[in-house]
Amino acid sequence: MRIERISLALFFILATVAPASRAQTLQLNDAETLIAHPWREGFNIGCINYYFNCQTNKDLVSYTNPGFEPSIVRRILDLTAEGTRTTFNDPNQYAVDPPGYLDGATFQIVESIRGGPEKGCSGTVASSTGPNRSYISAWKWDGSVITFTGPNSFIAGESNVVIPELEKGRFLVGKSGLVTAATPDTFTVRFKAPIPQPASSSEDFGFVQTAEKYVAPKYTIHAATNQGKAGCDASFKPGDILVLTKTFSPTPQTWWEHGYGGVFNSALLGSAQMLSEISDLCASCGSQSLDLHFPNTGGSIQFLQSWDTNPTEDIFVLMNGTYQLSFWAKAASGNPTLSVKASRSGAGGFSCGPFNPALTTAWTQYTYTCDTRESAAIVGSYDGNAGITVRASNTTGPGDIYFDQLSFQKTSPINAANTSAFRDEVMQPLYDAFPAPCAAPGTIRYWVNQNAETIDNWTRPNNKRSPSGVSYGISPGGQNEFQLSLEDFLDVVKDVQTVTGCPVDPYIEVPVTFTNAEAAHLIEFLAAPASATTSEYGQRRVALGQSDSWTSVFQHINLSYCNECWNQSFGNQNIRGDSSGASTVYHDYATRTGHIFAAMRANRYYPRNITLTMDLQTATNWSADKAVAEARPDAVEIEDYSYGKIGLFDTPEHLYQPLYAEIALQSFGPKDPHNFYTSWKDYTALHTCGASGTEHCIVNIYEQGEGTIAGTIANSQRDLDHITAGAGYGLAAALQALLHQQAAPHTFGPQNFFSLTEFRNGTSGHATAKLWGALVEAGGAESATNPSFGGYIPRPDFVAMRLANQSVIGPMFSCPISENVHYRFEGSTTNGPEGSLPAIEKLPYLYAFCFKNGPNRSILLFNMDTHDSHTISFAGTHLPTGSVTMRQYSVAADPNAMNEADTGSYTGRFKAEINQTTQGVPAPTTLTLPPYSATAIDYKLSADEPTPEPSEPKANAAPDPKP
Repeated sequence: MRIERISLALFFILATVAPASRAQTLQLNDAETLIAHPWREGFNIGCINYYFNCQTNKDLVSYTNPGFEPSIVRRILDLTAEGTRTTFNDPNQYAVDPPGYLDGATFQIVESIRGGPEKGCSGTVASSTGPNRSYISAWKWDGSVITFTGPNSFIAGESNVVIPELEKGRFLVGKSGLVTAATPDTFTVRFKAPIPQPASSSEDFGFVQTAEKYVAPKYTIHAATNQGKAGCDASFKPGDILVLTKTFSPTPQTWWEHGYGGVFNSALLGSAQMLSEISDLCASCGSQSLDLHFPNTGGSIQFLQSWDTNPTEDIFVLMNGTYQLSFWAKAASGNPTLSVKASRSGAGGFSCGPFNPALTTAWTQYTYTCDTRESAAIVGSYDGNAGITVRASNTTGPGDIYFDQLSFQKTSPINAANTSAFRDEVMQPLYDAFPAPCAAPGTIRYWVNQNAETIDNWTRPNNKRSPSGVSYGISPGGQNEFQLSLEDFLDVVKDVQTVTGCPVDPYIEVPVTFTNAEAAHLIEFLAAPASATTSEYGQRRVALGQSDSWTSVFQHINLSYCNECWNQSFGNQNIRGDSSGASTVYHDYATRTGHIFAAMRANRYYPRNITLTMDLQTATNWSADKAVAEARPDAVEIEDYSYGKIGLFDTPEHLYQPLYAEIALQSFGPKDPHNFYTSWKDYTALHTCGASGTEHCIVNIYEQGEGTIAGTIANSQRDLDHITAGAGYGLAAALQALLHQQAAPHTFGPQNFFSLTEFRNGTSGHATAKLWGALVEAGGAESATNPSFGGYIPRPDFVAMRLANQSVIGPMFSCPISENVHYRFEGSTTNGPEGSLPAIEKLPYLYAFCFKNGPNRSILLFNMDTHDSHTISFAGTHLPTGSVTMRQYSVAADPNAMNEADTGSYTGRFKAEINQTTQGVPAPTTLTLPPYSATAIDYKLSADEPTPEPSEPKANAAPDPKP
């Protein structure tokens, strides 16, 4: 059922002539300040990539490796086994590196939990064994045995192996047998059961592993280290924390030719090769270029750079305007030819080119412009990916083309005010999320899995940055990603602050792989003045175009040491457990955090407006108090997800009412099964924060939102769509951050919704969840179908949070609701964090939040009743008078309505259903609040009304549900 809208004028009439049987009264007292410095709901950036709504960048081919730079692998290891002065074992027995993968890597023991003299030891890895797993590059099947090519540690006559995955040899997957012969680079397997398959061979990627037991890799270091010529000063020990780093330069030929390292779908004919050039580089190139090599006459090479790779679900980037294609190239030898074309296949797509530059023997930047005119009414699910096709060939003798710095971005029409690296359509929702008037800051959080970054790579110019990652992965390119640079992220936040005129603070997750020295360099990059010519990283910032220190641009910068370091699922990027033997949860992480923060604070440029934050697990606050005392952060951060499992969803009330009860329980209920209430109550009572270890601890929320991925609803796609992207959820999203602050003044710092981008995610069932992004798309086909939203399509949760943020204009003042209506929530045995919620005896239906900024006032009222309207009257000081602006999010007509099509259907022509209504009306004396609604009243005091003197903030008499 589609939601039916009524005009605000008609609603106002109904509100004034049809009061409920017993009116509640809002008691305005703007002289009593509850929270002098409230926070607006912030946003995690989410995902940045070449698919779905993750496509944030102006440069549409900037998501992989447009500069063709070598990859960086960086990881952190918290050792669990005894080693020697020259050897150590990987703490992950399921590690997947092939033998020798990290040969030549640098290492540094950044921590010794047991206080051994080996701390600080650094050097290089000489060699490493692989686990009982081999990544293969080719195979040959003769009908009896199969011979694999790939580094391995298998033993002939002893190793029984199984084949879990191959890209091309599908008939071999799942088969097992005995290794009958093995060298360091090849091995032969005789299968246990016959395989009726003709003899064949292929280049391939996949892996073979032992069928019995994993054995952790063993690393041997070069004996010469910074601590002497015979290894480290003492043996590697449990609790030693190492940072391992390796740059794969030059990028191996096989990576390019199999579509990894920064290219897609490589296709080579003849004897053509894709190589890496590291000496003859253009002025704008980094440390490496792509060499398209033709050793003989004939041959061709083709590869792609793709975006918008999910057209069956939506056209997420509608190509409509003038674009510029550019790249650097030269004919390094011979007379090869080059052709570059941007296009989307299909009748509704676009075509730019082909462009055929006349290459010379000098590096040259080639630039082309083209017009695109895709129509939302024509382009659709039957069209293909968008992308750039690069083709090279030669017909006369050997030849080489050097190729670098590929770029494709829109030049018209564009918003000149947007100076960031993000597309206009992505920046607009950020502008809308933090509107004027404003005194309360918002935050934008940078967490896009940057844990493998070095401070050097993170702060390089874009044309010199490398993709980074922590793992090997199935592909030889590993799981490396081309990250958003630190400078580009800060430019995004600065741009939002400049355009809106409102304070916005960067919230940065510091990579867990940073050394103490890198932590100090980060401070210099953020805070050193331009006049500090001896500060390497301060001068890096200046060279990137930011003369003023970033700490002078923003009111605050929040630095959190790593994202969920306690989460074991983040392989090679976590610090877990207690190597001291006391069996606490956070000991190793707390020790490392304390030293990272000490290195930051010791830097001469460390400013007062940086907040250092420690990440803790919401579900586990046991032993956290001790960890906080050891690490001495300025704040701790926890997540606040709700509604993990749902088993009852036959009606909207069954779907949403437990969610609304849980939001209140998290703020007021010690029986909150998620443990959020217990966690924040515990941490806010601590006075062990700050450099002195005596300051009050602030609680930040790094990720917040509804996270239903389990329960029987995970097998019901339509119902799962409703709870994760339906209108009813928007009210909970908007209420959550406000209720936290009102319930516990002086407790909460920034709160960040997860996230701006991310279209859908997996679940425990066969359905997928429209989590955790707040946007459907930005600048895609549906945006063109629904132009009233302003170039992007928000999910209902964003609409409601935007409405709430618009009310948070400054200090929160007292406005309790007398005679508030309450009800008993009966509890749930089917819905909740773990599938249940306790009963709550006295839960309010109505919530009020009031804000002031000079003469400006904003009143925000929620009615969480899923059945009835409730009328509220106004009393107290500085009541609304004259003409006011009323904004409303009211979804009772269909709480399940969405702004996108159901999963499985094309979204690009969907008529979005949920938006706020806004209208100027005479100031009401009473207001009827519909069920499922949030209503805001914005007004300004008349000139003859004095602005009240601010009072000292005091505890709020918030509603107190009793579970």
